[in-house]
Amino acid sequence: MTSFPRNNDAPAAAGNNLLRIVDGHRFWAVLIGIDAYSKDPLRGCVFDAINFSRFLTAESMGVPPDHIDLLLGTDNTTPQPFPGVKCASATRTNIVDKLLCLSTNPQIQYGDNILIYFAGHGAVYHCKDYPAYEFPADQGTIEALCPVDRNPIASDKDERIPDICDRELSTILSDICRTRGHHITVILDCCHSAGATRNMPQLGPGDRVRRAQELNASYVIEEMFAAGEKRLGELKDGSGFLRYKSISAGEWKEESKKLEAHVLLAACKSYGLAKEVLGAGNTYHGVFTQALLHKLEEATKVGELPTYVDLAKCLTRTPLESYPEVNGDYRNMRLWFTVTLLPLLTFRWVRPLVVDRWKEDHKGLFGGRPGTVPESECSSSHPGRLAMKLMVFAMFKTSNPEFRLLSMYILPVFASQEC
Repeated sequence: MTSFPRNNDAPAAAGNNLLRIVDGHRFWAVLIGIDAYSKDPLRGCVFDAINFSRFLTAESMGVPPDHIDLLLGTDNTTPQPFPGVKCASATRTNIVDKLLCLSTNPQIQYGDNILIYFAGHGAVYHCKDYPAYEFPADQGTIEALCPVDRNPIASDKDERIPDICDRELSTILSDICRTRGHHITVILDCCHSAGATRNMPQLGPGDRVRRAQELNASYVIEEMFAAGEKRLGELKDGSGFLRYKSISAGEWKEESKKLEAHVLLAACKSYGLAKEVLGAGNTYHGVFTQALLHKLEEATKVGELPTYVDLAKCLTRTPLESYPEVNGDYRNMRLWFTVTLLPLLTFRWVRPLVVDRWKEDHKGLFGGRPGTVPESECSSSHPGRLAMKLMVFAMFKTSNPEFRLLSMYILPVFASQEC
């Protein structure tokens, strides 16, 4: 496996961790793992979600168990979560409720880290199968996540439970971003590949693909939109008007793209397949999730968190030749939107020395005692003020999101100290 590069001159891992903004008490997660589908059940999704929860609550991350919501679709063969972690059934209603709560929970502060993880079946629907769509709206596909109680083609006697389409999920993410900021990471270990079964490699004994049966009934898409809009209709502005466009509109555009709402890390691209296999201890796991957790644990030990893009590049290729996908305007930021604090600490230590030296060099000009400068002479030429102006300029001009975020932390250091 490819390892993350490590700076040989860097301090030990423990030291590096102290120089990073990773506060487990400002980290929240909704982890979803579903095995017990009525059709095409899976075996490793619950195990993956529980393992992700264990990673987050470990000492290296320090996320409190009550900051994690586990939604599981279990049967008698799947493992149970460890004590202290809340667990509920991964029904459609529960999934949407927990996601919407991320934007309304008063305990979650603006700028907190929010992680949404899903392991289970993905599905794909074709826009051409929706009668209301005409060209160009009838082009392309609609991707969806499958809840444990999905029953999109039930008989008239049974209640039809549709999947959660990408448009509904995107709108929810936009609302979370609006109220809690853009520090949102979405990880999907499922696939939405419509034609990926062509030339599919031979699966091993017990291996399974996390892709639900493709459906083309027009009412399936219609009811999926209707279920989504029923919940999204609760999102209104101060004047009582709907905050977001109808997800069934032919000209619908991804709301989250406008708001730079999240970083998406997916097990595979639209043409790939997400696979689960039998591993050690006679337990099943997702190939992508296992590789991901290994890299996350490795990065934590090294003390150098990679960017989302670098993390995707380091993940091992699966036997199905699927490649992880990473999207989002902040994908080049370090994992969990962290920034290295070493430059900040350096500014705090070096700035007083620079300022004192500047005052010493200019003491003859102002006639004051050594080390003092009249308040009236504290102009833009002062090193602290000049540095602050440069940081303001850089924060708005640079295209590097990590430096922009770092600037926000450095500016108060200069502003809070006397000249």
